[in-house]
Amino acid sequence: MPKNTNVACGKHNFHAIQQDHVNENTQFAEFPWVMAVITKSPIKFMGGGSLLAPNVVLTAAHKLLNQSAEDLQVRAGDWNIMNNTVEGLAHVNRAVAQVILHEQFDIKAGTYDIALLILQHPIAYSAHIQPICLPRKYEFLDLKRCFMAGWGTENFDTKGGFSEVMRKVDLPYMKRAECEEKMKATKLSNSFKLHETTICAGGEAKQDACTNDGGSPLFCPLADLPNQYFQLGIVSWGLDCGVEGVPGAYTNVYYLKEWIHSILHLMGLDPNQYMPAFTLEYFKRTQDYLNKEPEPLI
Repeated sequence: MPKNTNVACGKHNFHAIQQDHVNENTQFAEFPWVMAVITKSPIKFMGGGSLLAPNVVLTAAHKLLNQSAEDLQVRAGDWNIMNNTVEGLAHVNRAVAQVILHEQFDIKAGTYDIALLILQHPIAYSAHIQPICLPRKYEFLDLKRCFMAGWGTENFDTKGGFSEVMRKVDLPYMKRAECEEKMKATKLSNSFKLHETTICAGGEAKQDACTNDGGSPLFCPLADLPNQYFQLGIVSWGLDCGVEGVPGAYTNVYYLKEWIHSILHLMGLDPNQYMPAFTLEYFKRTQDYLNKEPEPLI
């Protein structure tokens, strides 16, 4: 199994690679960890994912039901999924060797909605293909806003459409208590309880994950490392798209990070190599936080 390279995780290509191919959503290679999960034959877009290690992709379990490894591949470094001639660097496809769904995944409840795709061959990091960071223990200090990026539609699409060009959405992180109250005000019952494996983001008009964004990453800026991001969630489920006051539900990567770590360990990979550096500022912020007898982080 491949070991980690010296590439720093979660590095945002702020100015991207091709300024002449900017659209209102993303630029080419702006978020180089965002992956497309597709079937082999016929080729069909399934959903999103994120590159954790050269041969490990994180995605949502609900996108992989009734899918075998031999039927799947992932695509790294893509932007316009239907027109590769507008991209200055070629995308990379990799076949999937193993699909690992969380053993407690419950499709009806939408809980433990997490999966790892182990690739047959590793992906070499490059300017437009790089990994996202896994969270450290105290990443949620002062967390305000995050991004979701993928090829889902802007509006709800019953026909299962997708966006040709990768889109991004700037979303507010929503604390658990507020999310539960917002969800109770919808068609869900007043007894709704947000499961530990689920977090919320969004609730602003016309800003949301939507059809075929499932499996795509929700990622947030690191307070102590400018221009680096860590993955907070995975697009899991929602009641609609872009309705004001109604947040989207995301798999809680922080809560499930030990499960991710256990798989990486089995593969001979050190999870610490796929997390951000532990800076002096990080330790100071953490100590200040702990000294205040804080509320739960999530």
